[in-house]
Amino acid sequence: MRIRSGKIYIYVRLGLELGHGADSQGDLQRYKGGFESSVRLVSLEGEELGEVIIPDITFDRVEEKFQYNLIGRVHTNRRYHVQTFKHTIRALWGGQDGSPIQILDMGFNLFHIMFNDESKMTRIVQGEPWLFEGYSILLGPWRVGMQADQVVLNTFPCWVQIWNLPLAFVNKEMGLSVGAHIGMVLEVDTRGLEQERDGMLGLKLHWTFPNL
Repeated sequence: MRIRSGKIYIYVRLGLELGHGADSQGDLQRYKGGFESSVRLVSLEGEELGEVIIPDITFDRVEEKFQYNLIGRVHTNRRYHVQTFKHTIRALWGGQDGSPIQILDMGFNLFHIMFNDESKMTRIVQGEPWLFEGYSILLGPWRVGMQADQVVLNTFPCWVQIWNLPLAFVNKEMGLSVGAHIGMVLEVDTRGLEQERDGMLGLKLHWTFPNL
């Protein structure tokens, strides 16, 4: 317990024990209207305080509010100015119409990024890779019940150029074959031929970073 201004505050953790790898839509459907529609109340000392049944309408509100959400991390163990990061991201990602986005600090160098519509979120995902002060911004889907200390976020989409290929091998099949030895291939760009770059093949792939 902590005492502030003469009032006693009891802090509890609320958690949904969700299965790993389930998407947010599936998580919500699994908990709606069933015996699992509840959360356990646990004190900071680990004491069980009981169980709270969650009404279906609460899940409907969660689904509506958090359907266009991402989780992000700046891939560095160096110190940086968090408020500058938030200000920069809001300015870049907020949209030309000036609509705001919310960025919540989850700890562990993780941020919960909340958009107000699907098109803005899609624009950011399709616009990867993103950098902040030279550091990669890793993005992934936000899921109901996500705990910051359990998040694994270590992949980053990037472009790789392969040069000096024989003309006959500048094609999608060769790109997929070569790219498989580097990372997970997302896209193969063969426009080098059209741009008179003989023997150049572009690959967009997911690069996996080592843990910091």
